[in-house]
Amino acid sequence: MKHLESDIVADITRKAGFRNLVKSYGFQSFRLSKREQHVDNGGLNRTRGRLDLVYTTDVGKLVVEVQRGKSNNDHYERFAGYLSNFAEGECIGLVWIAEEFTDMHIYMCQTSDNPILPVEAKWNGKKWEYTAMLDMAECFGSYEMARVNHTISSYQQGDQGERWEHPIKSLRSA
Repeated sequence: MKHLESDIVADITRKAGFRNLVKSYGFQSFRLSKREQHVDNGGLNRTRGRLDLVYTTDVGKLVVEVQRGKSNNDHYERFAGYLSNFAEGECIGLVWIAEEFTDMHIYMCQTSDNPILPVEAKWNGKKWEYTAMLDMAECFGSYEMARVNHTISSYQQGDQGERWEHPIKSLRSA
């Protein structure tokens, strides 16, 4: 049986499997806020794009991109554009769901400047099963860092003359 992208999207939004996977990463609240959100920057020099799903968590927005079949460069290259549609600190990262990932795409997610969690969706004959291909530390640093990041990025500084550096950038350079 051939599955459509919409089959996976429907399962993600209606069933507990994907929600439980994300909550196992430490997110305490996780609710769907937008479906098929059109955005100005679609990445890859596209002037527009469409985010499959946007969730609100206790530490910020989480974009979910669903791809039927095997991971490919076209999807990966859109992500920086997608994430640029949010203010700094508003979106904590992206979950990329595909039926199969290449080793190269898992490595690209692991080394990306943007937090991207690759998740394989497999049909077992009765239901969809979701498997994260990286652990939390490889993707988001840690849940606590995501929360701290969001809090600091949302904070309005009193003295605009003071230079503030995003903690993730500081960690990367260390």
